[in-house]
Amino acid sequence: MAFNDALNSIAATLAADPGIAAFCSSTFNGNSLTVERVFQDATEISLSQLPIMLMTRPHVTEGRYWNMVGEFTHLVRLYVLFHEPVIANVQDELVEFDELVEAAIVTYRNAGVFPDGVLDIRPGASTNDEGKKNADNNYAFVKEIEIDERRDLTVPIND
Repeated sequence: MAFNDALNSIAATLAADPGIAAFCSSTFNGNSLTVERVFQDATEISLSQLPIMLMTRPHVTEGRYWNMVGEFTHLVRLYVLFHEPVIANVQDELVEFDELVEAAIVTYRNAGVFPDGVLDIRPGASTNDEGKKNADNNYAFVKEIEIDERRDLTVPIND
């Protein structure tokens, strides 16, 4: 359960981050960021839900094992979507939003208060859509996070 606890903790941290909250409120007409754990292709989003961050876990590494303990690295992707009708504002907002997400993750990491079993959380690469799929002035970027986890692999035997 350490990994689920880590995802829930990161989601709560990002949703409550004061820098992100202030940015979203001032940039997106008083709207706050919603953070949801989802499967990327199984989610429909309406304009009224923006800005939104969708958390997915598309990959986990093959484990490293010893004495019934396993270590795994999970790849988490944060899909951040927002609406901006003024094209001249998009790049500045995208860069600032991305930097705020990175800062919130680094602050969380530096606090070092992880759920049991979580060894480390590292921000990774970020990619944006370059405005290519900006239907109705909606834009997105994707931030990757790696989460290292150690868990006991013993299975209780029911009598």
